[in-house]
Amino acid sequence: MSDLIKAPFFYLNLSSLIMNNNILKSGEVQHMVIFNLPYAPHSADVKQFLSKSEKILAAIPGVKDFQIVLQTSKKNKFEYGFSMLFSGHDNYDAYNNHPAHLAYVRDMWIPIVTEFLEIDYETMG
Repeated sequence: MSDLIKAPFFYLNLSSLIMNNNILKSGEVQHMVIFNLPYAPHSADVKQFLSKSEKILAAIPGVKDFQIVLQTSKKNKFEYGFSMLFSGHDNYDAYNNHPAHLAYVRDMWIPIVTEFLEIDYETMG
C-alpha cells in the first residue's frame, strides 16, 4: 500500500498514474462517469457504495486502471467519479454488456445514484 494515497473516499494508485503518464494511447477508450449520491459526504454509506462499486467494476475483464475520484472544483455539480481504460472498443463493448456490469447498473447504480454524466474518450489521431 506504499504507492497508494489514502483519502476519505478513494485510493489513488500513484504507480498507475506515473507509469501511464495519464496519456491515452491510440485505440484505447477512457470511460468516465461523474455522479452524485444521496448520502452525506464522508459517510459510511458513501464509502460502502464506492468500495463495493470498485470491487465489482474493476473485476470485469478488460477494465484497466480503475480509479475512484473526488471532485475538487466547484465548476460542476458532481461529487464523485469513476475512471477506467479499455484497450479498444471491443473491450469497452464487452464491459458494457458483461453480466456483472448489467447487474451492477440494475441493482446498485439506478436505485442509488441521484444524477450522473457519462463521458467516453478516445484520441483524435
